[in-house]
Amino acid sequence: MGAVNENFAYFANLVYNHTTAMQPHRALLGSNATNLDMGNYSRTRLSEGQLRQIFFWMRDELGFRPMMAGALSKGESGTTGVTYNLTVSNNGVQGKGLIAEGITVSLIIPKDATVVAATGTGYQGTRMANNATNAVWQLPRSAPKDSERLSITLSKAGTQADNLRGAIRWAKPGPKSGPNNDNAAIAPAPL
Repeated sequence: MGAVNENFAYFANLVYNHTTAMQPHRALLGSNATNLDMGNYSRTRLSEGQLRQIFFWMRDELGFRPMMAGALSKGESGTTGVTYNLTVSNNGVQGKGLIAEGITVSLIIPKDATVVAATGTGYQGTRMANNATNAVWQLPRSAPKDSERLSITLSKAGTQADNLRGAIRWAKPGPKSGPNNDNAAIAPAPL
C-alpha cells in the first residue's frame, strides 16, 4: 500500500473485487504479473468492519512502506575487472507513493574478490558485516519513480555459489513501533 498510499475504499476494492481490481493496480505499479490472484473475498466472510480494522492496523500501527527495488546487471569484463551496474528505484506511484529517507545500499562482495572502483551518489567504501565484505552507499532520499544508478568494479566475477547480491534498507518511513528491519533484497547478478 505504500506504493500508492491510498485510502480504505481503494484497499476494499482490491480485496472484495480482487479478480478485476488487481490487474489495473499492477499496471499502475508497472507490473503485469498475473499469478498472484487470490479470488474475491466475500463480504459475508470478511465484513467491511473487519476489513477496516485490518486496513487501519496496517496504516496506523504498522505503517505503509515505500516500494524500493534494486536490479543488478550482468557483469561486463574490462581491463580493470568486472563491472556491475545497480539501479536502485522507488517503484511507488509518482505523486502518491511514499518517499524513502536515509537509504543504505549494501552489496555483499564475493569471497576472493576485491573492489577495484565504485561510482554513484554516497559511496562509503567497504565494511565488514555478517562475516562478509560489503560495499556501501548512503542515499538521502528516493521519491516515487526516482532511480539512482550505481556501479561497482570487482577484481573478478562472482560464481553461481558466491555471487554479488545485497539489500536496500531505509530509515523512514518504518514501523510505528519496534525495530526497523525493513529491506528490499537485491537478487544476485545474472551470470
